[in-house]
Amino acid sequence: RTQDLGFDQEQVVVLPVETREGDDRFESFREELMQYTGIVQVAAAGLVPGPDHIHNNTVFRKEGAEEGDYMLAGTGEVTAEYIETLGLKLVAGRGFSREYPSDVDAWVITEAAAAELGWTVEEAVGRRVLRSGAEDDGSDRIGPVIGVLQDAHHESFHMAMRPLIFGMRRNYNYIPIRIQPERTSETLEFLKQKWSAFEPGFPFRYFFLDQDYQRFYGQEERLGMIYSYFTGLAIFIACLGLFGLANFVTTQRTKEIGVRKVLGASVSSIVCLISGEFTKLVLIACAVAFPLAYFAMKAWLQNFAYTTSIGWAVFLISGLMALVIAWLTVGYQSIRAAVADPVQALHHE
Repeated sequence: RTQDLGFDQEQVVVLPVETREGDDRFESFREELMQYTGIVQVAAAGLVPGPDHIHNNTVFRKEGAEEGDYMLAGTGEVTAEYIETLGLKLVAGRGFSREYPSDVDAWVITEAAAAELGWTVEEAVGRRVLRSGAEDDGSDRIGPVIGVLQDAHHESFHMAMRPLIFGMRRNYNYIPIRIQPERTSETLEFLKQKWSAFEPGFPFRYFFLDQDYQRFYGQEERLGMIYSYFTGLAIFIACLGLFGLANFVTTQRTKEIGVRKVLGASVSSIVCLISGEFTKLVLIACAVAFPLAYFAMKAWLQNFAYTTSIGWAVFLISGLMALVIAWLTVGYQSIRAAVADPVQALHHE
């Protein structure tokens, strides 16, 4: 949730392109949208980050490589504004530009793609890359690499970042639009009004990039909610058990507590005496639970290509919380027994 994704997912609304005719109308559509003050930038793309939006593996080779020496990479055609709209970062070279018509034959690749092809990011710029069968007649498409992008998590943390290669041919599936945060509602209404001319006959559909990206982790969110409920229930039941056990122990030791008070024991010493026994039980429970929790969480994290570390602080805080809950639960019974009149306790016995 806190990892830098390599792009800015906030305030980006995405409109799915419904027809191929939408490709032809995009430029005029974009010009209309850019006149509206609530819109920062508009692009078109064959892919955007998120579930279901990158589903291709395309064969690429560097120029001069053998037929079997190829790389599989995700790919998509984008307009020159794509990098700015998504907040992607260039680490070498430049991005696509409308000022260079030759960019329609060029590539912008990611760091992972450069590494897979055997280049450093600096070496990659100016090299030529071939995409198998990309032309309309089935021939290979070849062009120079003009820029290298910093790797970004277009897909989830369950998998390692695979190579991505972007082109600039017209073949779009999405229109990502960066909007002003304070004008979201009115900007969406404006987009809805303009949509009918762009894609007549199709309803206005959109999604926010950040919300859509979080669908990667829907299962984890559901599991987290379920575990939270059951953890709360388990703590509640444990507290009931502790409360009953503390009541039983103090009742059984009524005479002992009375004698101790007659002999000069303070309330705090008696409370510490009773609570200390339960503290030992909690510490024993922690000694059993912590290794099990560590190995269980370590096994679960293997489902992700990029994982956080499980530090000792997690267990220290958990142990302290368990002790505090136990002390609060047992404390009432301990204090009630400690402040009771010892004469009444001895008389009871």
